[in-house]
Amino acid sequence: ALAPKWPIAHFNLANALKDQHRNEEAVAEYQAALALDPPFKPAIFNNMALAYGVMNRNEDVLRCYNLALEADATFPETHNNLASHLSALGRLEEAEHHFR
Repeated sequence: ALAPKWPIAHFNLANALKDQHRNEEAVAEYQAALALDPPFKPAIFNNMALAYGVMNRNEDVLRCYNLALEADATFPETHNNLASHLSALGRLEEAEHHFR
């Protein structure tokens, strides 16, 4: 059984679900991990953004990346992933800022 108070268990389950293209379920597990206030929030938000991206939920993708930046503005994966997503949306000037 999943340890309900162990955020890494929720995170790992979410990643496994995402890898199986079960993105709605993955998002629910990422949210469960976040509810436990873990120290690795940027990683959770980044992976949740990727799950939302597969579902073409661009507003949720951008919200997740912004929350990841709020949690840790120095997390390089967030800047890279956000820049890539903005670039795909044609928002090149915004993307350039995060690529730098």
